[in-house]
Amino acid sequence: MKRRYLSQEASSFASATEHQKGHGGFQVLTVCIAVGASLVGLLLGFLLLLKCMKRKKLFKKSVCCPVTELRQYRFSEVERATDSFSEERLMGSGAFGKVYKGEFDEDKRTLAIKIAHSESFVSAVEFKNEIELLSRVRHKNLVGLVGYCIEASQKVLVYEYVSNGSLLEYIVGRERSPLTWQQRLNIAIGIARGLAYLHQEVSPGIIHRDVKPSNILIDDEFEPKISDFGLVKKGPLDDTSYVITQAQPCIENGRVEDILDQSLLLEACNMKVMLKMAQLGLGCTAWRPKDRPTMSQVASELEEAMSCAMRAVRRTSDARSEELESISIERVGLQRFFVESFEDLSLTSVSLRCLDVSGDSFGREGDKLSGIGGEETDVE
Repeated sequence: MKRRYLSQEASSFASATEHQKGHGGFQVLTVCIAVGASLVGLLLGFLLLLKCMKRKKLFKKSVCCPVTELRQYRFSEVERATDSFSEERLMGSGAFGKVYKGEFDEDKRTLAIKIAHSESFVSAVEFKNEIELLSRVRHKNLVGLVGYCIEASQKVLVYEYVSNGSLLEYIVGRERSPLTWQQRLNIAIGIARGLAYLHQEVSPGIIHRDVKPSNILIDDEFEPKISDFGLVKKGPLDDTSYVITQAQPCIENGRVEDILDQSLLLEACNMKVMLKMAQLGLGCTAWRPKDRPTMSQVASELEEAMSCAMRAVRRTSDARSEELESISIERVGLQRFFVESFEDLSLTSVSLRCLDVSGDSFGREGDKLSGIGGEETDVE
């Protein structure tokens, strides 16, 4: 009996010892897991902190270095330059914000001041990144960034002031003189060059997304300057039709004169070159990107058109100086106008429709002017 009791007691003790060992092992395992998790957490936290510090360091390096080349204005300076953002100083408003004309007495400079909408940028960091990008853009056909201002919730960009207004004012405005064919061609070339620079020479490339006449400014030498590049994140969404919708049938059918500004029809020009330019513009609107020409190609084509136009004007001028008793009409388009001041001669025609005559000379035959498509036009 005693032996059985001792055997049971030994068995109970062994069982208790095994239980304690198992419980102790579980506790050790739990502690190890907790310590390991803590170490992993600390390690992850350290790595995250290190990454943030590295990013901050890189940000300071990338932003501060180029931005120091720009002037950082105080908001009080901007406010004073715009007469407290008076309506008289307001030049316009767009997707980015309002634009004011600012007079800085200290610099004795007139500059364009853009005040960002509160929703234009999520944070000051995003705004500084935008400044860093814009500070690297330098081209004669792009409006130059002069400085910036970041104070509290105010975000301001200060640009060079372009004095002759926007291209839109010359196209639809009544206060501006109509642009000549040569001026229009020169403006188109400048725009193409500026866009080619943004697409191919800036890294990373900048897509404008909102190229339109109101965003093309004209300087004192009638050179175009593209504005609002790098600021518009989305293209316009409220347009239901486009100019190209109306122009496309005329271009495809070769009737470029139907979409020309009437003031151009009395200038020395080449209808074939005009049609080629219209087709080039149509190609830029192709649905598939691979079917569109690059802006470098567009600029090259336009430069060739300018060269042709200049040669035409020179030949016309030379012909007139050589033969005072004849009229040299070269690459001239006429359409249902009364045309006067061809030297001492004027002619009236309702049948001539955008002639494209290359190097033909028309002489007087009595009281008639002959040589135009087999028809005779009375001379006054």
